[in-house]
Amino acid sequence: MRQFAVIAFIEKIYASKESGIILSQRIIASISLEEKKFTSNSD
Repeated sequence: MRQFAVIAFIEKIYASKESGIILSQRIIASISLEEKKFTSNSD
């Protein structure tokens, strides 16, 4: 759940909502990439 707090924090920093949304999408993408790496390593 911590990543959602990070995204909300970044959206607050950026005045433009579009910038916040783009950044959030990039963060979500990198988080899911890390999760894929982690799950494939644990196999």
